[in-house]
Amino acid sequence: MAYWDAYDACMAAKHLPLLGEIFSQKTLGEAVELIEEIHHAIEVSGGAEITLEALALAGPTLGLSADGLEVLGVLAGAGASIAAHLYVSEAIGCLAAAVVTGGLLGELDTADPGFVKDQVSSQAAVA
Repeated sequence: MAYWDAYDACMAAKHLPLLGEIFSQKTLGEAVELIEEIHHAIEVSGGAEITLEALALAGPTLGLSADGLEVLGVLAGAGASIAAHLYVSEAIGCLAAAVVTGGLLGELDTADPGFVKDQVSSQAAVA
């Protein structure tokens, strides 16, 4: 099973927006970096309670990459009223589950250092 399929299955079980279509075009490291971008955007926006929709609207002012803006657009369209920090927290858990399911811990090395990579690594290591 590809990591994005495992990720989508995990997120679907939580009734949260799916990113498998985008992630299928990305390496695991790139997917981790995209979630890191969303995490950083939440921090920059100063809004722990900001929704995905509000974050998407603010996205162009937050220095997000084109891929980051695309991800936010998909997330906002699918779950506009969900708190962005909740989505990121659940995404980290589902990425960790995908890493464990696929035996992909070594592939995390390709992701840039950051909060999301650290969290995925630590959750995958204890699973």
